[in-house]
Amino acid sequence: MRIKHKFIKAGIPIILVLVICTGLSAAHLKKVSVYTPSPLLETTTILSNPYIGWYSLIGYTLSDSEPLSVPTSYLGTDSPTELVLLEINLGNYADCDISEDGLSRLDQLFSSWSDTQKQLILRFVYDWDGNNLQTEPALRSQIERHMEQLAPVINRYANSIYLLQGIFVGNWGEMNHSDYLSGNDLTALTEKLASLTDPSIFLSVRTPAQLRTILKTASPLPESDAYSGSLASRLGLYNDGMLGSPTDTGTYGDSASDTSDYSRAWPRADELTFQDKLCQYVPNGGEVITPNSRNDLDAAIQTLQTMHVSYLNKDYDPDVINKKWKTPLYSGSDLLYHGMTGYDYISCHLGYRYVLTASAFSPGQVSITVENKGFSSCYRPLLVSLTVTSADGTWQYTIPIDTDTRTWISGKSVTLKASLADLHLEPSSYTLTLKLTDPSTNREILLASDLPHNTTGYQIGTLTIDTLLSKITK
Repeated sequence: MRIKHKFIKAGIPIILVLVICTGLSAAHLKKVSVYTPSPLLETTTILSNPYIGWYSLIGYTLSDSEPLSVPTSYLGTDSPTELVLLEINLGNYADCDISEDGLSRLDQLFSSWSDTQKQLILRFVYDWDGNNLQTEPALRSQIERHMEQLAPVINRYANSIYLLQGIFVGNWGEMNHSDYLSGNDLTALTEKLASLTDPSIFLSVRTPAQLRTILKTASPLPESDAYSGSLASRLGLYNDGMLGSPTDTGTYGDSASDTSDYSRAWPRADELTFQDKLCQYVPNGGEVITPNSRNDLDAAIQTLQTMHVSYLNKDYDPDVINKKWKTPLYSGSDLLYHGMTGYDYISCHLGYRYVLTASAFSPGQVSITVENKGFSSCYRPLLVSLTVTSADGTWQYTIPIDTDTRTWISGKSVTLKASLADLHLEPSSYTLTLKLTDPSTNREILLASDLPHNTTGYQIGTLTIDTLLSKITK
C-alpha cells in the first residue's frame, strides 16, 4: 500500500522576546525564545493500537479434562490481530457448578493469553449450534452461580480483558432464543455480572432495545455520567448482524415505533441516532454479514462512523470484507486516502486515530492541538506527557499533561497545554516531544502523524533560548 501524507501546517518560527530589567541605566538582559513547530504531516499508515481494529475469534470448550492453550500464531510479535474474542463454551456445566479443575484450566488459559499482550473480548456461551434452548441451564440461578464462579478469574486479568459480550445466553451467546430475555431476566443477569466484575471491564448487550430495557431509559448515556463506574457507563453494544439488512437482521425494528418506549426496537434511523450519542462513551463492535446495499463501501463507512464502531471480526463475512471492501478504492471526502482500498480506509479508522494538527509556544507554555479522525473514542484512559530534552541530551524533563483522553471524541479536536514556567530553562536548544501511553498495557499509542519519533514520543518542535545584552540610557 502506498503511504501518503497531508501537509497540515508549516513550521514557522515563533519568536518571543522577554526583557528583564535590572535598572534604568544598566545593561538590560533580554531573553529570546524561538519556537519552531515541526511540519505536521498526516499519514495514511494503518496503526496498531490497543482496543481497536480487527479481531480474531477463538473458541474453547471448558471441561475438567480438555487442555486449553493459545494458538502458536499468537505467541510471537507478528500475530494476526491485537484484539481477540475468546468464546468460552460452558455447556458441560449447564446443570451444575463449574468444577475447580475447570476454573483452574480457565485461569491458566487467561494467564497464557495475558502473556501475549493482546486485548481480550470474552463471550461465555452454552451453545454453538443454534440450539441454546436445549443447552442453557434450566434455572437462572445456575447462570448467576456461574457468573459468581467466573468473576474472580476474570478480575485477575482485568488489565488484559477489555470487555464482556452478552450475559451467557442465546444461540452463540447472542442474547436470542433463550428463556431469559424478559425485562426482569435481562436486568437481573446484567446487574449480576456488573456487580461481580472489575468496573474497568466494559459490558455489552446485543441490541439497543435490550440496553434501554436494562437501564430503563430511552435516553442514551450523557457525557456527565460517562466513565462513572455505574452500570450505564459500562454498558455498550455488540452487533453480529451489522449492515446485514434494513434491521441489521433483527437488531432494529422494521416499523415505526414510539421512541419514548425504551423497550421496543426502533426503526433503523432512530437506532443509529441513538448509537451516535451512546457510543461516544461506550464501545460498539461486532461483525458484518450478508452482501447487500447497506454494506456497499460508501454506505458502510458512513454507518460505521455513525455507530462509532471500534472493532470488527476480521473473518466474517468474507463475501462483504473480501469482495466489497478489499477490491474497491476509497473515493470519499478525505482526499488524502484516495487510491487506497476501502478495507484499508476502514482499517485506519476503526476506533480512535489521533492526528497532531498544530503546536505553538507562548511565554512559559506549549499548546498542542490533536484531532481524533477515527470512528470512535478510546474508552480507556491514556497518559499524555510532554518531554523537553536539551540538544546535547544531557538534560531532560517530562511534564504530565492533565487531560482525559476518553473525551477526545470522534471528529473533534482538543488543545493540550503544558507549562514550562517552572523549568527555568537555560540558554540552549531543546526538542519537545509528545507521548501517549496506555497504562494497562504499558504501550505507546501510535499517532497518524509523520514526525521524528523516539522513546519520548513524537517531536512537535524545537525551542531555542538565547540571551542578549543591550544598553538602555535614562
